[in-house]
Amino acid sequence: MTELRSGLQLLCGVALAAAVLVGMRWWTGPAYALSSRDAAAVVDLIERLKPQFGDFAYDEEIADEWFDEDAAAGGLIAGAGFSRERWKVALGETIRGFVAAIPRAEVEAMLSGAREGIKAMKELDPLQKKEALDAVDEQIRALWAMRLEGAPFADTVRPYVPRLRALLTSRGGPAEK
Repeated sequence: MTELRSGLQLLCGVALAAAVLVGMRWWTGPAYALSSRDAAAVVDLIERLKPQFGDFAYDEEIADEWFDEDAAAGGLIAGAGFSRERWKVALGETIRGFVAAIPRAEVEAMLSGAREGIKAMKELDPLQKKEALDAVDEQIRALWAMRLEGAPFADTVRPYVPRLRALLTSRGGPAEK
């Protein structure tokens, strides 16, 4: 059950990012490509800001919120050299690269486990199971698309996969203020 929960948490975190990012196509132009320095800085910033801002699940609004909240609280993001737009691009490319860097067999096992977990839920009636499976299938399609989009960034992000996995799958609320 713990493996199912961990797999579902990873799937939910990644699927949320996938659902948002699949609809977004950022043109980064030839002057900007995700560097190892920027990927490291993004991961460092997520680690440093998560206790203050809460769990991280990427979408463009959260990127903006974190930028604004951080600017009001000390400006770590800007201090790391990111403008708002560059932060959003680097953050998006890092997350997509993370999804692409997860080994395919692991992703397939996770997705299969999520589907099997839903099928095994006795508390859901057949219609609820179908709806849940349809939703998971939609997220799965988005995840595969996101992996394709993230392929150019996978090698850059690969050294940070363990840290990102921990950041995106651990759950806990924002720090008490």
